[in-house]
Amino acid sequence: MIEIEKIAEILKKGYLSYKTRNRLIKKALAEHFGYRNVSVRRDKYIPVWVEIKVRVKKPDHKCLLGQQCEVCKKITEETKLKVQQILDETNLSSDLKVYLDKLKLRVHTYTITVELID
Repeated sequence: MIEIEKIAEILKKGYLSYKTRNRLIKKALAEHFGYRNVSVRRDKYIPVWVEIKVRVKKPDHKCLLGQQCEVCKKITEETKLKVQQILDETNLSSDLKVYLDKLKLRVHTYTITVELID
């Protein structure tokens, strides 16, 4: 967890550029999921928006007709929770904004996508 301590020190210094923030997110997530299994990209037109893609190993069974079964859904949800937990531990989630839209619904400026690979 040496990386998490370094990330915390960088965050204490103040403002981060989008590029630096995304690199720190990737470093933090790569400790748990592996460097090649994590992708962090900003939106082409709105640099505040971030897409976080994580690849995890698929279970040894086949899902019907390409749909996700209950086991795959559970793995996907657990992975999303783990990503959120890592972002909270490193305090990087504070740099990713949450706001209320016109209907008073919480909208995150980031998406977490989980890809199950064989």
